[in-house]
Amino acid sequence: MKVLFVHQNSPAQFRHVAARLAADPANQVIYITHKGKQGLPGVGKVEYEPHRKPAKETHHYLRMTEDAVLYGQGVARVATQLKKTGFIPDVMIGHPGWGETLFLKDIFPDSPLISYCEFYYNAIGTNIDFDPEYPDGGEIVFRTRMRNAHHLIAAEAADALYAPTNWQRQQFPAAYRDNIDVIHDGIDCTRACPNSKATFTVDGGPTFKPGDEVITYVARNLEPYRGFHNFMRAVPHMLASDRAHML
Repeated sequence: MKVLFVHQNSPAQFRHVAARLAADPANQVIYITHKGKQGLPGVGKVEYEPHRKPAKETHHYLRMTEDAVLYGQGVARVATQLKKTGFIPDVMIGHPGWGETLFLKDIFPDSPLISYCEFYYNAIGTNIDFDPEYPDGGEIVFRTRMRNAHHLIAAEAADALYAPTNWQRQQFPAAYRDNIDVIHDGIDCTRACPNSKATFTVDGGPTFKPGDEVITYVARNLEPYRGFHNFMRAVPHMLASDRAHML
């Protein structure tokens, strides 16, 4: 079986399934991704990049839409080259969030396309109005509606849709929900599992072991969207409590 995965940050959510398929010598697995991204053993990697950025003159409601088209063009170019080599996928699995899957069915019309429904943007009740300290309104609501344009086009083009959780499925319009299956990304339980003998030593600091109390904060960017301001406000209280406990 020939399988094509598409995600700008390989291997991302498809890590486990792509590796599992590639472990079978009867399969040929290829991953289309951005340049310089991680590969997987046994998985062919085809790199692409958009040929330009969205134009400055583009209406700011539409810049993400234009960006999605440019990503889709980049993928379409390398997918067309794959087709010329004789690679016709039996199935395609892609993340539409950046527009990469927009034109896959135009290149491989007979190949089923499975689209990963990670998120649908809503102005109320999700990622915009959750923090009263940073109220958002006005034009961000309009931009949010337009931000979903390529998601809807990608969903229309796909043969099957799936989301990793029921909550993510529920963010999509009601007209699409019945067509979205819920399939979790999966967890490698051979690695993510309890280890009673595990330890971790901080450079120049203490060594932690199971049972020790550890407070962590993890985020790609330190901004209100990821609760950084709330975490920093809590730190003095946690430290004061810890010192009081030690005394």
